[in-house]
Amino acid sequence: MSCVGKGLTDLPSGHWPSVMFLDVSSNAIANIDDLGRRFPSLNVLRMRHNALTALHLDAVAGPSAPNRLMVADLSGNRISHVLPPLPGARLNQFSTLLLSSNQIASLDRDTFKALPNFKQLTLNDNPLVIPPAQPFLSHHLLNELDLSGVDGSALSEYTFAQLPSLVAVSLEGSGVREVNGVFKNLRSLDTLYLQSNAIVEITTEIAHSRELNLLSLDRNPLVRIDTKVLPVQDGGELAIEDTPLSCACAYAAVARWAAEHRVKLFASCHGVSNCQFD
Repeated sequence: MSCVGKGLTDLPSGHWPSVMFLDVSSNAIANIDDLGRRFPSLNVLRMRHNALTALHLDAVAGPSAPNRLMVADLSGNRISHVLPPLPGARLNQFSTLLLSSNQIASLDRDTFKALPNFKQLTLNDNPLVIPPAQPFLSHHLLNELDLSGVDGSALSEYTFAQLPSLVAVSLEGSGVREVNGVFKNLRSLDTLYLQSNAIVEITTEIAHSRELNLLSLDRNPLVRIDTKVLPVQDGGELAIEDTPLSCACAYAAVARWAAEHRVKLFASCHGVSNCQFD
């Protein structure tokens, strides 16, 4: 069911028991508390660019929510607060929440902890500040986390300590300066996007030994990588496009390591024939 750009200030009225997909993007809806009563069989809610200022997770994952709701895309609203479900609430199969381009500046660590099937969270392009020296969020099953464009300048070994199941993390353009040891305890991590940050060198392990399938470091002021601690698995991919390293003699050592380990290397410069190695 599509009601995109219809000038709505509320969810479509009436009772829609057979609707499984609802797109009400580009309206002025400010409340979804009645979502479950009007759309009891809804699987996917797409509600981008509306007027929500706060989100209580009971609306999408609590007893009043649609029983089968799995995905909610609330990107581009005005949400500044995300409130956890009420204690003891019956929670549904909700798994994916897209909150990019809202006004979220902080989150309580346990905001999503009670959601038993929660797997994917996007928070990119929010004024969010990742707190220093403490866990950012707590959830034992969360697989994918997008933090691109937030303030990640205070990342530490504690940031992801209570998100043990992370498989893919994006921190593109998040002001990241230091990554040594940050992802080391994420034993399921497969994909790590760190483009457009302020990373200068990688000299100690940043992730669990040789587990990554993709590590992207494009557009960083990167000048040094110790290949002995690179966490990319054999046959994986390493991207260092538009970095000083990709146009320096030190690139040859990285290229040689990549060839030895069958790693697909993406880099900007390859003119290193006059370099000398120990």
